[in-house]
Amino acid sequence: MAVEREAAIGENELTNQVELARRQEELVQARGRNARIEAEQAAVAATIAAESDADRVRTDAQARADAERALGEAAGAAEQARMAALQDVPVGILTALALRELAGSLPRIEHLTVTPDLLTDLVGRLGAREGR
Repeated sequence: MAVEREAAIGENELTNQVELARRQEELVQARGRNARIEAEQAAVAATIAAESDADRVRTDAQARADAERALGEAAGAAEQARMAALQDVPVGILTALALRELAGSLPRIEHLTVTPDLLTDLVGRLGAREGR
């Protein structure tokens, strides 16, 4: 009877070890499935974040392009209105306006040295005009 009991205990231990091994295998498979699901969810979240960033960049670029286009159109319309206003202005006045604009964009002259040869040439030109 003791031998039968020992055999039953040994068989029971073997059955328990087989059951434990089966459960460990299920646990490993479950962990693998969970890891795969987590990786898939992380990939989906990264894809959503990347698409969101791309949409934001596209929207910002479109807004900047629209603003630049509107500024260009406004500048063109202003220049067209300016040219229309100057259309009937006499040439002398247009020349004076052009010289004033040119003078406004020239660099500032701190010192000017007038030499005799420059003055002689200038007086000669003015005298030639007076003679006409």
